[in-house]
Amino acid sequence: MGGPLSCADRVARILAVLVPLSVALGTAVSANRLVAEVRHKESVRFERRVDRAAVQVDERLRGYRDVLWSGRGLFRASRSVDRAEWQAYVDALQLGERHPGLTGVGYIAAIPHPELESQLESIRADDAPDFAIHPDGMRPEYLVVRYIEPATANLGSLGFDLAADPATGRAAVEASELGEDRLIGLREPGGQPGFWLLVPVYANGLPTLTVAERRTAHRGWVYALFSGAQVLAPIADALDQQVAITASDGGEIFAGLSSAAADPLRVERTLDFAGSRLRLSFASTDAFESAESADASIEPWAILVSGLMFGGLVAAPFAPWMGAYPESHTPYSSVQISPLAIGPSRPPGIHGSWLTSYGVPQSAKSGLPGFSESTTKRHTPSFPTAML
Repeated sequence: MGGPLSCADRVARILAVLVPLSVALGTAVSANRLVAEVRHKESVRFERRVDRAAVQVDERLRGYRDVLWSGRGLFRASRSVDRAEWQAYVDALQLGERHPGLTGVGYIAAIPHPELESQLESIRADDAPDFAIHPDGMRPEYLVVRYIEPATANLGSLGFDLAADPATGRAAVEASELGEDRLIGLREPGGQPGFWLLVPVYANGLPTLTVAERRTAHRGWVYALFSGAQVLAPIADALDQQVAITASDGGEIFAGLSSAAADPLRVERTLDFAGSRLRLSFASTDAFESAESADASIEPWAILVSGLMFGGLVAAPFAPWMGAYPESHTPYSSVQISPLAIGPSRPPGIHGSWLTSYGVPQSAKSGLPGFSESTTKRHTPSFPTAML
């Protein structure tokens, strides 16, 4: 029967449990922190892409506004601008090459109801014999698209009356009274949702310092028509389709590109432009998730596996103490190691009681080198007298 455990054995048994457990816990904590850090880095990288996209949207819209202010300059430089002059101006803009996303640039005439018939005659005489206002209805003032280029691609816009929608009409008139440009989300009847950017035009030679003066001098607006999807498409392409983008004016969604991932990162940005607040919503796509997870997923697993391996190495020396002691086992502190037991081969004598304590049967002892059944002590070799 073994005696009670010594203090050293008790400490060894405690360490045999605590050391591997501490290593495992530390590894789990490190891996969890790394996962959180990886997710944070993903979020930061995604927000950088979002910020870049938002800046590009803003720059694109400002470019469109510059086109319209130059169009307003055309009206300021001429007593009147006919259809042919407007067509030549828009052709010179090279919309497809220099201003991608713009589907049309036109002129909206403000026509009071008493002047409707005379204005229609003038418009039809200007190479538009079939010109008609739509949708039908009687209104105090008509805000009618008189010119639009390219004409072939925008036949549905010609003659469209913005005043048919009271909210749109009020927004346009308010912009003219303030002398400011205005961005309006608008869906034409039977058309796709899009945005109209308006810049007011005033009669030459009339003052425009006050609201009252601007009301008197106001003649219409130059405007740009663009699809939100066409504006956003080049931006999404530049981001390798890793970001799904939607744009709205706070109500209806006027553009949407790509499909978001199943559990995407989401970020929103607001863009104050031309008297409107444009809400841009961004979500990560499967392309973004795949690109990020290809590298990021390896790091936590590498730390977890290496930590477990290290824990195994640390725990190995304590393996003898991790199980219960057999009754006949001699505690580590009471074991006496003879120098003769150290070497590449078994010493000539083996203590019989030591074998018995480890369950070696008596019948097996006789077959061991240096062991005889009649002795229970280590054999002492004899030397010839002449050697002594």
